[in-house]
Amino acid sequence: MTEQTDLHQPVMTIARQDMVTLYEDYTIQQALDYIRINGFGEKIVYFYVVNGNGQLKGVILTRRLLTAPLEQLISEVMIRRLVTIPHDANILDAFDLLAHHKLLALPVVDPQQNILGVVYASMFMDENYIIDLVQRKKESLEIERLHRRLRSILDHMRELVLSFSYLEDFDTDKITDFSFFDDHLVEINSSALPFYEVPASYILYKKISVFDFIHDLDKDQVFAHYIGLFDKGFSEITYRIVTQRGQIKWVSDYGRVEYMKTGKVRRVNHIIEDITEKKKALDELQANEQKYRRIFELSKDMVYILKPNGQIIDINPAGIKLLGLSSKEDAMQRNIMDFHVDPTAGESLVKEILEKGEATKYRILFQNVRGEKFEIGLNAIAQRDDIGNAISYQGVAHNITEAIRQKELETIGQMAGCFADDLASPLNVVMIGVDTFKDFLRELENSTEKLSNQAATTDQEEINKITSQFADVNYFMNQVTIAINDIRQRLKETREQYWNLKKVSDGSGGIIFQRSTKYPL
Repeated sequence: MTEQTDLHQPVMTIARQDMVTLYEDYTIQQALDYIRINGFGEKIVYFYVVNGNGQLKGVILTRRLLTAPLEQLISEVMIRRLVTIPHDANILDAFDLLAHHKLLALPVVDPQQNILGVVYASMFMDENYIIDLVQRKKESLEIERLHRRLRSILDHMRELVLSFSYLEDFDTDKITDFSFFDDHLVEINSSALPFYEVPASYILYKKISVFDFIHDLDKDQVFAHYIGLFDKGFSEITYRIVTQRGQIKWVSDYGRVEYMKTGKVRRVNHIIEDITEKKKALDELQANEQKYRRIFELSKDMVYILKPNGQIIDINPAGIKLLGLSSKEDAMQRNIMDFHVDPTAGESLVKEILEKGEATKYRILFQNVRGEKFEIGLNAIAQRDDIGNAISYQGVAHNITEAIRQKELETIGQMAGCFADDLASPLNVVMIGVDTFKDFLRELENSTEKLSNQAATTDQEEINKITSQFADVNYFMNQVTIAINDIRQRLKETREQYWNLKKVSDGSGGIIFQRSTKYPL
C-alpha cells in the first residue's frame, strides 16, 4: 500500500482472498494434513473454520491446533465468538476494528456470513500508511468530538429537530402517506418528550410515528408541506399537534433540504418550534386590534397617528370630518401642522410630548380646510423604538368649542341671575318709598277736602288748584308704580331664564343655547 491509498475505499480492495479455511467436521489430524499438503505455513495467522456451505463458524489458534488431541474435531476446539467486518465497510473501519480488538487478522464476510477475504494487521505497517492512518484517526476523533458537541447542542435545544436521510432515488408521485417519511427518519432530539410526551427513542425505533401526533384536520396540509419540500428546497408551516395526553399545541415547522453534488436530495432537516403561547398572545393581540379598530372607527372624537414630522399616518372618520377632508387618502397627504392656527403652539405641543412622553388635557386652536376655527382638547403620547427615539405620535382630540360656548353662556346666565337678584332689592326699597309717598298724598288730599268744605268762596279757587296738582302727582306716581312693577317682572323672568338655558338646533346640524322663554322687550 502507498500513501495514495484512499482509506474510504471498500475493505475488499485490500483483503487477501488466499486465506486458510478448515471445515468444522475435520479432525485435528485431517486439518494438519490439509495444511501440510497445501503449504499454507508462512501465511498462517488464524485458521478460520467454515461449514459445508462456506459460512464462517469459528476460528482456531495455531497453538491450540498443535496441542489438541489428533482425533478431536475442529468444531470442539474452535472459538465460536468472532469479530468480523462486513464486505461493504471501508479500510478505515477495518483498521479501527483491528486496533480496538488487538487482532492480527480480520475476516471479511457477506450478509450470509460467507468468508470473502482476510485483512491482516501487517498491511497497515507501511510508514506512509501509518502516518496517513494517524492523521485520519485524528480527523475521525475531531469529527467524533464535534458530533458529540452537536448532539449535546441538539439535546439542549427547546425546538424539536427531525432529520430524514434520502440516499436512494425515489419518485415523489409514488409517496402516498407518512410511512415513507417514517422509513427515512434517522435523527430526532430529546425535545420529543416535552413536545409529544413520549421519548425520542419511541419515535426513532418506530414504536410510534411522529406523524401520529398531527391534528387530524391538519394532516393533509402537513403532508403537502413535506412533499413540497423536495421541489421548493425550504418551506414553513404552522399546524396543530395532539400530545400523548390529548393536549393540543400549535407548532411552527421549518424544513430545509440538503443536496448532493449531483443535485439529488441527500437530507431534509426540520426544526419544529412550540408556538402555542405565541399564537395565543397573537390571537389576543389581533382581537384587541380589532376591538381597537372598532373603537377607532366609531369614536366621535378625532383619533390619529402621526409620523415624527407631523405627517398623518392614520385617522378615523370623525377626524376626517372635523378637519373637513374628503377621505383618509386625502388626510395621509397632509401634515397636522397645516391645521394649527398658531404653528408655535403646535411646536410647543410636540416639545411637551418629547419631554414628558405625553400631553394631557392640552387645549389648542385648529382650523379646518374651509377655514373654520375651533378649539380642541387633546391627549397625545409618543411611541418610541428600543433606543428611545420617537417613531410616531398618537392622539385623541375632542372639539370643545361648543362646550366652551355653553360654559360661557352658563356664566352669562349666572351673572344675569345675580344681577337680577342684586337689582331687585333696591327696586323693592323704591317701591316702599313710593307707596309711603302715595299714602302721604292721600292723607293730604283728605285734609284739603275738609278745608274746602269750610273755606270761604275766595279761598275755594286756591284749594281747587291744589287739588288738581295732587291729582297730577298721584297720576305720575301710579305710572311710576306700573313701571317699577314691570321692571320687577322682567328681572324675575331674566333670573329664571338665564338659570335654565336649553339647547336648540341651529337649522344646519349644529346647536345653539337659548333662554327657556321669550317675552317682548
